[in-house]
Amino acid sequence: MKLNQDHLRQYAAGLEEKELAGATVRKYIRDAAAFIEWADGRKVDKALTIAYKDHLRSSGFQTTTVNNKIVTLNRFLKAAGLEEQTVKNIKVQTRDLENVMTQSDFDRIIRLARRKGTPRDVFMLEALIRTGLRVSELQFLTVDSIQAGFILVDNKGKQRKVPVSPTLARLSRAYAKKANITAGPLIVNRWGDPLTRGYIFKRLKWLAGQARVKLTRAYPHSIRHLFAKNWLERNGAGRSLQLADILGHSSLETTRLYTRLTVSEARSTMD
Repeated sequence: MKLNQDHLRQYAAGLEEKELAGATVRKYIRDAAAFIEWADGRKVDKALTIAYKDHLRSSGFQTTTVNNKIVTLNRFLKAAGLEEQTVKNIKVQTRDLENVMTQSDFDRIIRLARRKGTPRDVFMLEALIRTGLRVSELQFLTVDSIQAGFILVDNKGKQRKVPVSPTLARLSRAYAKKANITAGPLIVNRWGDPLTRGYIFKRLKWLAGQARVKLTRAYPHSIRHLFAKNWLERNGAGRSLQLADILGHSSLETTRLYTRLTVSEARSTMD
């Protein structure tokens, strides 16, 4: 079978029927479209999908990114009735937190944001480090959520309640007053719409560059990792299940990642 734009449109319609988050749908379609463009009208067989996997590996992507693209490709192939042409992920012996933001990195970035950034920059950083929210979930941090004491997150067809700490509640009220926000989301652009994922990525990169923090560590999900590690340090690894609820992890194995030491951290435990 050869895949074309008709298959892509049918796939998109199926994703929308499943009521997935908008950002998720766009990513799945984008990855499927990239494969169709690369295949360039060739018959899709196992040899072709393996070749595409090799293409991804040689394109400079990190292994985790390649595996993510393989997952979305397999989803598309299954939807098109080509399940036998799916490919396996690249095996990763261990996962660690070597290339994520440290507390020192974060402190440098937020100090820089207070000096050279905007009040919204500072509040956005505070919200991320105090909630562990994904970028796409910042829209659920609203005036009502601060009053309720929790953020009702609706993501990937699931709802969860993320507690609002007294400190974040205080910071939120002060920011809302200063920004003259009386209802709806707190972190918005000049037109009152939630900030886009792309804008937040670029803004964080700029702040990190100004603060002389490694740009490879400066991405929003890295702050989510830092939140999780800090939470476990305060509350203990034995409470991983509660952390999984806060982060919205469907598998506890994902949460247990944060209990592992980086190589540099492990080094300090050795004689």
